Amino acid sequence: MKDFNGNEKRILLLFKTHQQKDKMLLMGLGRAARIFGNWFFLGRQDLSSICYDGIDWNKLRVDILKQRVDAVISRNPLHNRLIQYINLPIILFGGEDSSRPDIPAVVPNAELTGKMAAEHFLARGFRNFAYCGCEAESCSKSRGESFLRHIRKTSYDLFIYEHPSRCDYSWDERFEHLRKWVESVPKPAAFYACNDCRAKQVLSICKKNGIEVPTQASVLGTGNDMTLCSLASPQLSSIQLDLTTAGLKMAVLLDRLLRGEPMNGQRVYHSPLRVITRESTNIINVEDDVVAKALQYIHSNISRSIQVTDVAEYAGVSRWTLSNRFRRNMGCSVNQQIGKSRVELIKNMIEDGYPISDIARLVGFTSEAHISRLFKRETGFTPREYKKNVEEHLLPERSLF
Repeated sequence: MKDFNGNEKRILLLFKTHQQKDKMLLMGLGRAARIFGNWFFLGRQDLSSICYDGIDWNKLRVDILKQRVDAVISRNPLHNRLIQYINLPIILFGGEDSSRPDIPAVVPNAELTGKMAAEHFLARGFRNFAYCGCEAESCSKSRGESFLRHIRKTSYDLFIYEHPSRCDYSWDERFEHLRKWVESVPKPAAFYACNDCRAKQVLSICKKNGIEVPTQASVLGTGNDMTLCSLASPQLSSIQLDLTTAGLKMAVLLDRLLRGEPMNGQRVYHSPLRVITRESTNIINVEDDVVAKALQYIHSNISRSIQVTDVAEYAGVSRWTLSNRFRRNMGCSVNQQIGKSRVELIKNMIEDGYPISDIARLVGFTSEAHISRLFKRETGFTPREYKKNVEEHLLPERSLF
């Protein structure tokens, strides 16, 4: 048997770690572990009691004793059964449990997330709003309540997805229930989903039923899972959560629990960072049909070197008519809107990890110097300065402690 280091603290991560939100939180937790000292992390793969068929709870207790686990980070609903078998510090990741308020938890700031989603859509001129929750998402209800609360401050229409009343519905029946709801919402409409998986389902329904995105249905997810968002068609806009900082804060709490602080309902809150705007919400909803067509052309061709004459020809009016109607509705010129849209695309590509040199080529610039001039004029930063700021925020400095 392995000779364990007496000073080593052994932490069991009792949840799957393949999703991006899990990896971002673990990034912060792992970085903090190097600060706090001799922490060793165990995963589900290190325990014989956990297999594809589920968990053998009798063996789990033996595994935890054998591995000399000092603390557990778990995900709802596993902790309710886990706590019957062990007497160790537990931190709940994935939302709090109202039936066990004493268990420390990492909790999303649903109020700010819902508010950010509402402001994102309101700025785009929508009049119909819809919220699509998910029973499996622990913070679905609170995010939806915040979104609806901020929309209700206006006089616009609201539509809320009601889950099937029967719990024995098959997956196909549930999807059909969701499809009928998406179709029933008056268009154009702004759909906010509690997570990226649910948002991707809404996009799939729109594509299958000929609902144009983002002109008829604009769709926003939560979590910014880059794999899901990039594979969605069209690519999915999503709210990026500050999970790396949450991981750092969770490590501070874990250190206190390992030093003997009792579990008494401590909470680690994480806030939304920004909306990462991709194709699914990259539109401004305006009543002027000519301006709407112009915006659609700009957004569809933003990676090309387009001119005002190209936009006017697509909209079916003269350049002079387009310029006047565009400025009256948008408060800026067509050229200014093209520049703003290109900068938003560049921001998204930087945040998704594209090298600056590749971005210049893919977005249709003749040189990196050209892209830098436009980007700095619109944002006050060069692309490389912006990239550095993004990386520093995703990986906060130790001064947070």
